[in-house]
This record gives sequence, C-alpha cells and structure tokens, in this order.
Amino acid sequence: MEVARSLETEDAIRILRRIRQRAPHLIEARVALAEALQRGGYSQQAESEYREIQRDRPQDRRIFYGLGRSLLAQGAYDRALAALEEAARLGETSGEFQADRAEALIWLRRYREAEAAYRLALRSNVEQVTWRLNLGISLAQLGPAERDEAEQRFREVLAMDPANTRAWEELRKLGKRF
Repeated sequence: MEVARSLETEDAIRILRRIRQRAPHLIEARVALAEALQRGGYSQQAESEYREIQRDRPQDRRIFYGLGRSLLAQGAYDRALAALEEAARLGETSGEFQADRAEALIWLRRYREAEAAYRLALRSNVEQVTWRLNLGISLAQLGPAERDEAEQRFREVLAMDPANTRAWEELRKLGKRF
C-alpha cells in the first residue's frame, strides 16, 4: 500500500483496487483507494468508498474528513460541512482540515465562521497564500468594520505573490489604489 501511495494516481488506483478485491477487510487499503480517487478527481467514487468504509469505521475521523473533502469537491457544501463537523467532533484539528472547513463555510456565506477557521489554518502554515487570500475575502464580506484588515491581508498576499490577480481584483473591489 505504501508503494501504491507513491505512484502516479491512475497506477495507484489500479493497484489499490486489486488489493481491495483480494483483501476487502484491509481498511487501510480502502482508505488509500478513497484518497487516491480523490486526488485523481474522482470525487463521486471517493465519496462512495468513504461511505462504504464509514459502515465499518463509524468513529474514524479520517473517514469523515475524506468524505467532507469529496463532497466539497462536488459542490455539496452543506453536506461537506456536516461531514467535516463530524470529523472535528472526532478530533480532527489539522490546518488543512481547518482550511477545507473554511472553504465550505465561505461557499455557504458563513463568513464570520470562515474567518475564524482560516485563522486557525494559518496558524499551521503562515505561508499558505490561498488561505490568506480567502481570509481577506471573508473579512471583506463582513462589512466596513473589517475592510482595513481585509486590505492588509490582500497586500500580504501580493507581497508573497505579486502576480496574484485575485488579490489585485479584491483590492480594486475595496476601492483601493495600487
């Protein structure tokens, strides 16, 4: 399984499917297959795999986190958030998790919660440009009281990535000159 995880996605999927057929009780192989399907852009298949595994591992936070990510990729934001909240209840706290949770929240227009989640995510990786940009977007959506900090976040993004057109656009929306 470890070798399969290091292969190109399509090769990994093929090998992990064979392992699953031969040893369907190996939960780690099934999880690895679901992760590979997600990486390969097969979100609906990944969702199916996670739901199957969930029957055997109803208290495994990795399963709910993976399920949430697959639903997020499909645009099912309310269901994604529910799965991610269950992962949080079971103890998931990683920065990537907080960023995925924040993304679901931002799509649901729950900007205050998205802001808090992006702040938690950035604690784990302050150099993550996309999270910083999305924090700025969340702040800008909260209204005039948060606009100064939103501008600051967009300018930080541009300091890290001067070619980031989305940050330039967001600054323009705030009415700021370059």
